[in-house]
Amino acid sequence: MTQPEPNERLTTVLDYIKSKEKLRHEHDQKDKKPAAYCIYIVQCKEFVKIGLTNNVEKRISEMMTGNPFPVKLLKSVHSLNPYEDERRLHARLYRYHHQGEWYKIPKRMLNKLLLLDEASLSIEPSRPVPRSYLYRHKRH
Repeated sequence: MTQPEPNERLTTVLDYIKSKEKLRHEHDQKDKKPAAYCIYIVQCKEFVKIGLTNNVEKRISEMMTGNPFPVKLLKSVHSLNPYEDERRLHARLYRYHHQGEWYKIPKRMLNKLLLLDEASLSIEPSRPVPRSYLYRHKRH
C-alpha cells in the first residue's frame, strides 16, 4: 500500500476539518431562532417587576426559585426595541422604584400600566425623569 504524498494528506485533513466546521455551523444556525423579546410585568405581593425576556415562562420560573411568595404574570407585550422600551418604562415609574427592577406602584397607576400594548410602549415619559435616575439605571 502506498502512502499519500504529504500535500495530499494535508489537503485531505484540511477538507475534513472544513466539512466538520461547515456541519457545525449549519447545526448552530438551525438551532438559532430569532429571539422575540417581550416586556413583562409580574407581581409578587405588593411589588411589581418590569423586565424583558425572550421566554416569559422560564423567567417566571427562575423568579419563583427560592422565593416563598407566588409570582403572578400580569402582562407581557412583544417589543421590537426591548431594551429601550424597558428603560422608558422604568423611567416612567421612577417615583415608585423600590429596588432593582421592582416597584411599589399604586393600584390606579398599575391599571394604566396594564393597558400597555406594542404601540404605546415607545411613548416618552410624561414628566421629566431626574438625570440621577437615568445614569444610575443605564445599561452597559
